[in-house]
Amino acid sequence: MQRLVDTPLKDAVDQATELLSHIASTEEEVFESASDELDDRTLITMQRLFKLLDESRATLRVVDGEKDFLLDSRAVSRARQRVEAIQIEERDDTVEGFLFLLPETRRFDLTNDAEGIQLLYRGMVDRGALPAAQAEEGVALPLLPLSAIVGRRWRVTLHRKDVSQRGRVRTSYTLVRLVEPL
Repeated sequence: MQRLVDTPLKDAVDQATELLSHIASTEEEVFESASDELDDRTLITMQRLFKLLDESRATLRVVDGEKDFLLDSRAVSRARQRVEAIQIEERDDTVEGFLFLLPETRRFDLTNDAEGIQLLYRGMVDRGALPAAQAEEGVALPLLPLSAIVGRRWRVTLHRKDVSQRGRVRTSYTLVRLVEPL
């Protein structure tokens, strides 16, 4: 069997397949990690899909490459209840702090001190956050080596996402932009 080269379409199908299986998973932790990845648009789509499947008493078999799984009526019902119980609030905040990066895993810490001890925020780094850094006036910051960014005080834009479900709120942050060094 010939393997397809990774393309944006293949990546999107793989992500959708994984999301479907994780939302319907019998393991609550697997579902919670998937719900952290949802945005408003995807959540609405999942709510509509699982409502339609549940009301139609349908099952869903997914075959994607080496993945092959069945969402039976219990899994569909469980997924519907889960996605209908989720609310997502998102906003962008501009904040200041000392920036520390783990580029291999695309993670960041923003701290109140240069030693990196007093944590303010922690989260993921958006794919375009570093190379496409722009100042507030729309003037591009010069492309800087990581050594000129890490451990320095910055004003940055963070995307904050609050996922509410069953009375619990999980907050995650994504570094979306370097505004300016301070």
